[in-house]
Amino acid sequence: MEGLTAELYALPQPQLLIKANALKSDFKLFMSDHFDFSPEQQNDLAQLSASDAVYLGAISGYKLEHRLPIVLIKPERPASRGTEEDDYYKIVRTEDLNAIEEEEEDEGGGNGGEGRSAQSRERVTGTLTIEIIYEPK
Repeated sequence: MEGLTAELYALPQPQLLIKANALKSDFKLFMSDHFDFSPEQQNDLAQLSASDAVYLGAISGYKLEHRLPIVLIKPERPASRGTEEDDYYKIVRTEDLNAIEEEEEDEGGGNGGEGRSAQSRERVTGTLTIEIIYEPK
């Protein structure tokens, strides 16, 4: 994930916005286009519900658009404990931290604040952490 975000964050803002919008509009397609998944991972992605895909696309696309860190914590899938193929629940846990601060920029001339107009600007900070957890059934 770090390599992909570094590559994307090197893009000019208009191109980054195109990528962020693609991620927001179709999370599954974006992920399959940008990562080489094992057959098991492809299956996991295919089984992701539509509402979960929309949610993950929205929060990760927002972070991408604002060039904020996206952290993926993903352990190796545990070996099967028996004859069942899926004897673990896969849990996707997200932690989405945001802070949006309004900053004022002074423009114009004058002294003592006379003749100046303040223009408001937002500064966005935060981190998205996506953690994959395997729990025994």
